[in-house]
Parts: sequence; C-alpha cells; structure tokens
Amino acid sequence: IPSLFGDPNFLKPPFQYWMTLIGWKIFGFGLWGALIPSVLALIATSWFISEIAQILGERRWYVSAGLWFGVVLGTMTYADVAQMEIYLCLFYAASWWAGLKFLMIHPDENRNYKWLYVAFLIAGLSALVKSPLYSVFWVMSFFIYLLISGEWLMFKNRHLYLACASGIGLASIWFVAASIREPDAFWTQYWFQEQVGKSGGNGG
Repeated sequence: IPSLFGDPNFLKPPFQYWMTLIGWKIFGFGLWGALIPSVLALIATSWFISEIAQILGERRWYVSAGLWFGVVLGTMTYADVAQMEIYLCLFYAASWWAGLKFLMIHPDENRNYKWLYVAFLIAGLSALVKSPLYSVFWVMSFFIYLLISGEWLMFKNRHLYLACASGIGLASIWFVAASIREPDAFWTQYWFQEQVGKSGGNGG
C-alpha cells in the first residue's frame, strides 16, 4: 500500500514506487538509484522493438528500430523524467514481442500457446504502472491485429480467452487488495480523484 506522510495514497498504482525502491536497494539511495531502473527499462524496450522489427521482416543491418527508439532525445527524457511512460513502453513492447512470437508459427503447425499467455500476462502487469485502461488498450490493439492479419480462427480458440482472463486476473490482484484493505482512500483518491475527476485529462 503506497503511503504519503503516513497515510495511504492511491494517486498512482505501485509499480513505479517498487522500481524506485529496488533501485535504491541495489544502487544506493539517491538520484542515480532512482533513475537506473527506468534507464534499464529503456534499454530493454529498445531490444524488444528490435526483435519485433525482425519478426515483422526488418533485415537491414544499418537500420535498427530499437536503436533509433533508444537514442531519440524524447525517449531518453521520458526514461529519466516521466518514468512511468517508459515502463508502459516496455510492457507494450514485451507484450507485442511475445504475441508475435506466438503468431509467427503458421496456424497449421503446433503453435506454442505459452507465448500467448505471456503476452497477456505482461499486458496485465502494465495495469500496475498507471491504470488498467492501458492494459485494455493493448488487448484491443492485439484483437484488431488478429482481424487485419487474417487470424480470424483465433477468435474460436479458447486459449485466446483464457490468456485474456489470466491477464485480467493478474491486473486485478493489487486493485482488489487495495480496495479491500483501504476502501475509502482507494475509491476517493484513485477512482474519483485520479480517474474520473482528473482535470484536463480523463475527465475532459
């Protein structure tokens, strides 16, 4: 349960706080300890993007989508300052990587459903960064990709829905636990203040 001045605080889910605490434990308390986890997330995101590009057919050694993503000034700024966004990029890229690894095997061959479950579980984990809405966005984009890539038979496959349910389950654990343990603070701060009434953001 995140806290601010000793009181429960639910303006954001806990993932960013967890990463900062891990950084401090490993690299020492200070600015560098707080920043290194998000910089590592930037590096990992760049790797996943490069892998996705290869899966989708990028073969030119002198053009690396992951490298270009990683060295862009805006990306580095988000990795150092607006740290939550780089974790969302990481989870999205990792989810797509796992989903495409599953889809790259022809349907007539034996697809490894492990990758499908991994994709949805990672997408579910992204709910702990800012909001479950970001997990929903990834699921919607994956379903649209299935449609436009001709994978219509996947919608008759029970594993698609079981994988989706497993992601929803993982995404829900912390939110359910927080709403049970500190119901007043959770609903007042996270739901009504941060989600519904956010001025200029979700409320707009």
